[in-house]
Amino acid sequence: MTLAGRRVAVGICGGIAAYKMPQIIRMLLKQDCEVQAILTANGERFAAKATLATLTRRPVITSLFDQTEPVSTRHIATADWAEALLVAPATANILAKFACGIADDFLSTLYLSLKTPVLCAPSMNTVMGEPPATQENLAILRKRGVVIVPPASGDLACGSSGAGRLAPGKEIVFAVRKALSPQDLAGKKMLITCGGTQEQIDPVRVISNKSTGKMGIALAIRAAERGAQVTLVHGALAQAAPQYLLAVPALSTADMAREVRTRFPKNDILVMAAAVADFTPKTVARKKIKKQAQGLTLNLVAAQDILKEASRKKGKRVIVGFALDSDDRAAQARKKLIEKKCDLLVANPPMAIGSETTALTLYAKDGSAIELGPMTKKDAAEAILDRIAAL
Repeated sequence: MTLAGRRVAVGICGGIAAYKMPQIIRMLLKQDCEVQAILTANGERFAAKATLATLTRRPVITSLFDQTEPVSTRHIATADWAEALLVAPATANILAKFACGIADDFLSTLYLSLKTPVLCAPSMNTVMGEPPATQENLAILRKRGVVIVPPASGDLACGSSGAGRLAPGKEIVFAVRKALSPQDLAGKKMLITCGGTQEQIDPVRVISNKSTGKMGIALAIRAAERGAQVTLVHGALAQAAPQYLLAVPALSTADMAREVRTRFPKNDILVMAAAVADFTPKTVARKKIKKQAQGLTLNLVAAQDILKEASRKKGKRVIVGFALDSDDRAAQARKKLIEKKCDLLVANPPMAIGSETTALTLYAKDGSAIELGPMTKKDAAEAILDRIAAL
C-alpha cells in the first residue's frame, strides 16, 4: 500500500513536541502523501508557519476566517478534502475540546465536520496526562473511534521523566497508514517468522546464511496495517524490527522451533518466511576452537523442520511456507506445498537474499501459480497478503 495521493490534514497544537512535526510531515511527504498543515493559536508559538508551508507547499491554516473570503467555510472544504486527520502533539486542551464537542477554532471545528479517520498523538507532562479528566477524555475519544497513538516514556521538557513524549515518528506514520488501509485482516492473529537462524559451533562462531529478514518484516508491518494482530519471531536481522510490533528473538533453529510450537496454536495464520538452517552441528564446543593448520571438519546433522512440525497441528489454520531453490524451483515448491500442508507456498530465487527486490512465484494448493516481479519486497508483501486474505 502506498500513501501516494492520499490526503492528510495535520493539526499541530501548543506543545514543545511541535518542533518534531516538520520531520513527521516530511516522512509523510516522502511517501508521496499530500499534507495540509493546521496550527492552533498556541501551536503557532512552537512551530514556524514558513517551515510548514515550505514543506507542504500549501498555505498553513491558522484561523476559521480568511480575510480574502467574505464568508469562510474552509473547515467544510478541508473536511471534504482530507482522508484522515492527524493531531500531533495533541494537548490536554484539544482532547477536552474534541471530547466535549467544543468548536471555537479551525482545528476543533474541522474535527466536528469530519467523517474520515481521526488520529491523536498525545504529548504533555504526566501531571496533565494522568489526571482523571484527561484519561476520561481519551476514553471518550477511543469509544467514538478516534485512534490514540500512545505517548512514549522518557525525559520531559520540565526535566522530569515519564510517559508524555510524542510517539516516535515511524509509529505515528504507521498509525496513519493503518487508518488508510483496508482492514481485511482485522480479527486475525498472525505468526510470522523471518531472518536467518544461527547454529552455534563454539562460543564465538556460528553457521548462518545471508538472509536479512526484510521480506518478513515487510509482511509483518503490512499485515499489522491491514488489521492483523501480528507476532514476529525472528532470527538474525539486518535491521531492527519496528518497536510497534511484538517481536520475539529466536536466533537458533531450536529457539525458533520452540517459539513456533508454543505460539502457533494461539494464531490463525502462520507465515514461515525465516531462512531456517537445514543443518546444525552435532555438538557445540564449550571453548573457542583453536586455529588448526590441518583445517577443521564439522559433523553436521539435520536441523528441526519447523514447518513440517507445525503442519501436524494445522487444523483449520492457514500455513504459508517459503522456499528457495537454485534448480527445479517449480517442482520443489509444489513438493513442499503438499508435504508441509501449506495453503500457499512462496518460491524465492537466490537473488532475493539480501536484496531490496525480489521475484516470486505463489503456488496454491488448488494447483494455481502466480508469478510476481521483479518488485520491491514491500510490494511483494502486499501481493502475498492479498492472497492470504482471499484464502
